[in-house]
Amino acid sequence: MDYVNIAHAPSFFVVNLKGGYQINQQWKVFFEGRNLNNQSYAGAVAAGGFNIVLSLQPRAFYPAWPLSIFGGIELVLP
Repeated sequence: MDYVNIAHAPSFFVVNLKGGYQINQQWKVFFEGRNLNNQSYAGAVAAGGFNIVLSLQPRAFYPAWPLSIFGGIELVLP
């Protein structure tokens, strides 16, 4: 997580589920669950390090989505 490999992020396991059903030629229903185990983790990290004047630059953590559930109906037009 930094340029000199001192800081480390803990490992994590995320469960996602996606499914749907096509009712006929025009209609679909769908659902999606993301992060079903509601794991808190860094979705992205901007690594810090030393700049030209040797001042420590902090790491920036961007958290991932928490438990999220989506669903809907889709109309498919020809």
